Amino acid sequence: MFTVITVLQVIAAIMVVGFILLQPAKNSGSAFGPSEQSLTGNSAGTSAPFKLTMMAAAFIALSSLFLSWYHINSSKTSVVDELSEISINPDMAPSVPPAAETLPPQNEGNPAE
Repeated sequence: MFTVITVLQVIAAIMVVGFILLQPAKNSGSAFGPSEQSLTGNSAGTSAPFKLTMMAAAFIALSSLFLSWYHINSSKTSVVDELSEISINPDMAPSVPPAAETLPPQNEGNPAE
């Protein structure tokens, strides 16, 4: 289920990019104020690409929340739990290297001899 929703989320993200590119450009008129179209109440928010963009963006947001919740609930392990197992079972504890006097003697002479 995690993989299916992730694939759908990637498809929705690609669709959002496409829908944004399909939307008509909004001319701002001048740099000092809004254009005449936005003053007269041009309803660009009701176009089909705008609605599809909002639906795809809402799907991405909701699926992201679901996937994060799913991931948090699927992994219920804790570092503290692992530490308590080590203190109970000494076989799981890391081994200590032997002392220097128990190591075999090393050849300190010329290696060619």
